[in-house]
Amino acid sequence: MDGKKLKAGCYVKWDADRMFKAWNTYGKVLKISKGQVTIVTYDDFKETTVSRDGDSVTNEMVLSTKQAVEEYIAYRKAELIHYKSKIEIEYKKAILGVDEKIGNLNNIEL
Repeated sequence: MDGKKLKAGCYVKWDADRMFKAWNTYGKVLKISKGQVTIVTYDDFKETTVSRDGDSVTNEMVLSTKQAVEEYIAYRKAELIHYKSKIEIEYKKAILGVDEKIGNLNNIEL
């Protein structure tokens, strides 16, 4: 994408595949300064400042729409709710296992 198309408030889709990390997320341009752009991404909510004409912008980002961002957020929320439920079930199972061991220890007659 041409970095000159970026304006504060516009949405972007950022798809990167780096050596040790990859991501595919959406974000919003917070500010534009001389040669730089600051974006908040909606995967980790961190602000990142990159060169306006660097590889991140020119090769990894495309302009997006508010509707696409809303759909992404709804999807991520659903994913996280599912993940939370899974963790809660695993946690409850672990607690039951520990309670059973405590019960066994309480029932030992010495």
